[in-house]
Amino acid sequence: MRIKADHAVFIQRRGDVLSIIALYIDDFKLVGPPDSDDVRKDKETLKKKYHMTDLGEISWILGIHVMQDREEGWIALSQQKYLEEVLECFDKANVRPISTPSLPNHHLVRLPSPEVDTKHFQHTLGALMYLMLGTCPDIAYTVTALGRHAANPGIEHQHALDHLFRYLCGSSDYKLVYRRGVLGGNTILGYMDTNWGSDVNDRKSTSGYMFTLSGGAISWSSKKQSAVALSSTEAEYIASMHAAKEALWLGRLFAGLQQPSSFPIPLLIDNQLAIAIAKNPEFHDGQNTSTSAITSSNTRSSQAISPLIMCPLMTSPLMSL
Repeated sequence: MRIKADHAVFIQRRGDVLSIIALYIDDFKLVGPPDSDDVRKDKETLKKKYHMTDLGEISWILGIHVMQDREEGWIALSQQKYLEEVLECFDKANVRPISTPSLPNHHLVRLPSPEVDTKHFQHTLGALMYLMLGTCPDIAYTVTALGRHAANPGIEHQHALDHLFRYLCGSSDYKLVYRRGVLGGNTILGYMDTNWGSDVNDRKSTSGYMFTLSGGAISWSSKKQSAVALSSTEAEYIASMHAAKEALWLGRLFAGLQQPSSFPIPLLIDNQLAIAIAKNPEFHDGQNTSTSAITSSNTRSSQAISPLIMCPLMTSPLMSL
C-alpha cells in the first residue's frame, strides 16, 4: 500500500510484521524484521516481478554509510567517505581545522560583478550541497547563505567558503546517531528560530528549524524569508509557519508508516509574543496582510491534521546534534 505523505514509500502489514519499501529511481530499500518469513516472501515476490539483486543488510544508501548495532540499539548515518573525497578533490584535506562553520555576525555583501572564478566557486559550493541535505544540518545556514552569492562571488565569499572547508576538515567523522531507549525517543520534537533582518543587502530574515527523533535530527532547514519582517515577532511567526508545515508533513508520514509517535508535535519557540499570536485569534486584527494570510493558512492546516503545540523554548533544554 502506498502512503499518502510520500508516493515513493510503500508498506504492508501481516499481523505484527510491518514491511516498508522506499524507492529512489532504480534503487529501493526493504525495511522489516531480518528473520521474518514474511519479509523473505516479500523479497521473493519482488524478484519474480522485477530484475533485482539482494545486497543483504543495508550498509550504504545513496552514498550515505549506514551503521547499526541491534543489541545496543543504535543506528548511525555518515558521509565521511564522500566528504573526504570532496576535501581531496579541492585540495582541502590538510587545512587547519576549526570548530565553527562560519564566523559569528559575519554578513556577506552582495556584489554587482564577480571577483573570483564563478564556475569554480559554484562547483566547490555545489559539492557541499549533498552533505547539507544528507547528514550535516550544522552547515545548512552557511551553505545557503553562500548560495545567495554564487552568481557574483567575491573574495570575502571565497574566504567564507574556505572557512567552511576548515570546519568540515575537523568534523569529517561526525555522524547522525539514533538510539533506542532515549528519553522521549518516540516523540518528534521541533525547534525553530529566526535571525531577524540578518541580510544586510535587503534586511530579510532567515528562518531555521530542526526536528529530532530518538536523539538525532530527522529534518532541518535554513531558508531566507520572502518578505521583510517589521519586527522580531513577525519574523519568528513567519519562521514558525515554515516549521509547522514540515511538522504537519512529518505527522502524515509517520501516521502512514504506522509508527508510534506522540501527537500533537511540540514545536519549541523562543518568542512569547509569536506563541500568543499563534494561539489567540484576537491578536490577528493588528497584523499586516502577509502575517494574517499565514495565520489563516495555519488555521486551516491545523484543522485538517493533528495540531501542533507551540511551547516556550526555555521550558526544555536544547538537544545536541
